[in-house]
Amino acid sequence: MGRLAKTTTVVIEGQPYQLLLDMNAMVAFEEQTGQSFFAFADRTAQQGFQPTSKELRALLWAEMLHAQPGLRIEDVGALITAADLAPICAAVMQAQADAAPEPEDTEEADPNPASLPTG
Repeated sequence: MGRLAKTTTVVIEGQPYQLLLDMNAMVAFEEQTGQSFFAFADRTAQQGFQPTSKELRALLWAEMLHAQPGLRIEDVGALITAADLAPICAAVMQAQADAAPEPEDTEEADPNPASLPTG
């Protein structure tokens, strides 16, 4: 099995939940919302994280599925209250950040090397 992205924990009403944004979560989000996850991520990167209620519920649910495979989206919706919006939004954004590939530490090649090997 391949490398898993780092999980993020969100605490809702005193209960910790593990979030993981992997390809399965992206597909689950797409199936629930009918929109591309990458288009959603691009929009939120450009305009700030301001999801609709449907998008937030779907994203939280999708990120929770790794730890709780049988979880119903309606049950996740029941967890989301106005009091919990800020930590939930922060956690789903952190899960997205944790899923992003780490930048490679590469040095740019010098286009004009001082000396080239000769045969």
